[in-house]
Amino acid sequence: MTESQRILQVIGREAMQDLCDEFGGQTVYIPKTVPDPMRDDKIKAMHGLTLGSPGSTCMSTYREVAEEFELTPRRIMEIVNS
Repeated sequence: MTESQRILQVIGREAMQDLCDEFGGQTVYIPKTVPDPMRDDKIKAMHGLTLGSPGSTCMSTYREVAEEFELTPRRIMEIVNS
């Protein structure tokens, strides 16, 4: 079964057509999890609180938040700076 057939099977014809209309011919990255805007808001809030704690550095703050949310510090940086 091709990737296109697998996508069609998972999301259905109408959603597949929407994807083709929007991204046809492009290479598209599909994340492992569905983005959660509420999670990102929590990450930004936690980063702000942690950054103000005694002895914290910017990198240690990213690491601490990353550990809490099971993400990489780099991904936390991207979310905080978005």
